Amino acid sequence: MIIPPKYAVCKVIETIKKNTSKSLSRKFAFLKKVIYWDRKLELLEKLRTRISSIASILTQLKENDEIVEHLKTISGIGEFFAMLIRHEIDRIDRFPALDKLCSYAGLVPSTYSFPGGKTYHT
Repeated sequence: MIIPPKYAVCKVIETIKKNTSKSLSRKFAFLKKVIYWDRKLELLEKLRTRISSIASILTQLKENDEIVEHLKTISGIGEFFAMLIRHEIDRIDRFPALDKLCSYAGLVPSTYSFPGGKTYHT
């Protein structure tokens, strides 16, 4: 079944509603809801497919990665966050000191002051 664009379906339903009884009007309202949810289900299926392909890519990336395995030994760090930290930081040797790494990761609070007395803490 080919479904025309949403606007066209709504326009047809509105036209039929004007020219039909209340019981038919209710049936068309139901049909409109069915079409709406059918589209949502199609979108959900596309998202599931995309998530599955991303998961397989992540699985390939983590294979034989010693850094990810080491990060997972930290309490509270699971596979997802280990992968996130690993690929966000990249090479740790690019940071000359631990405080630079902590700043990069957003773990160090900062204060920004602007003319006019505005101060922001992050």
